[in-house]
Amino acid sequence: MKIPSSPFHVLVAISLAIPCIGQQKSRSDAPAPPPDAVEAAQTPVEVPAKRPEQEKKPYDEEVSKKPAPASSPALKDQPEEGKINGFDFVRDPLNAMKPKMTFEEIRDADTR
Repeated sequence: MKIPSSPFHVLVAISLAIPCIGQQKSRSDAPAPPPDAVEAAQTPVEVPAKRPEQEKKPYDEEVSKKPAPASSPALKDQPEEGKINGFDFVRDPLNAMKPKMTFEEIRDADTR
């Protein structure tokens, strides 16, 4: 196959090659990308506790140590006294009687 070499074809080839040559800059000359707003918003930052509601009071520690009273005396007659023992949202399934209990163990205990 013969490659055409007319002046028109040469002119077209040069006009297509010139923009490509101009775009071959080194990466070090490229400007830095703008800061990422999402990353900045999701990065945790320590904030000083200056507001009154952020300061821990002795009352806060007392409340967390005392368990709340039962909401009803009928809970004494319920299985596990109406409590959900051993439940951790991350690790245990709902109604786990002990930590790291599997779903099959819960199903077998409930269907007996």
